[in-house]
Amino acid sequence: MLDSSDLDEKRSVGKIFVLPNTPWYNPNAPPRPRWRPDSTPFPERLQDSADSDLARELADQMLATMPKNLHAAAAEAYQARQQAAAALNAVEQEYARLHDSMPTGLSVVERGAWLNRCADLESYVAELRAANAAAGDAYMVALEAARRHVQLYSGCPVYDQEQATIRQIREEAEQLEQAAAHRQIALSNAISLVNAWLPVE
Repeated sequence: MLDSSDLDEKRSVGKIFVLPNTPWYNPNAPPRPRWRPDSTPFPERLQDSADSDLARELADQMLATMPKNLHAAAAEAYQARQQAAAALNAVEQEYARLHDSMPTGLSVVERGAWLNRCADLESYVAELRAANAAAGDAYMVALEAARRHVQLYSGCPVYDQEQATIRQIREEAEQLEQAAAHRQIALSNAISLVNAWLPVE
């Protein structure tokens, strides 16, 4: 004889149960505030600031050893590069203005002069681009020479001194670490002695 639970089970065979599908988004619901990432930058840690200051101090000490002739050559190449870039930028702007917006109502002579000016500027732009590229190459050569001399020759004493300071600090830190380990052992042994204390005369 089947009980009520068995009858319910037999009646449910072959049937598909459909659960109610609750929409995850209700258009009638009141708007909720949206999460937006905080654009506030994290404050710089004091140690990071100290590291940056020390890096700048060491770099200034190393750059101060740069030979004057290499410094002057790099500065001169930098100025030449800036001037070449400024000249190219000015001519390119003029060429773009003349090429894109020819005024209406020009006479044949004026139109010819306008087109001749555009052609002259086009060839001049090509010349200035080549000069700008050459100035950029010369600047990079002078800059690399000055930097390499500081890194490999004149700035080495500053680098070596800082490396010696780093080694000394690490040796002192190792000695302090060993002393701290011994004191930790002594402290643990003292706790053991306290635990083993007996009230005897």
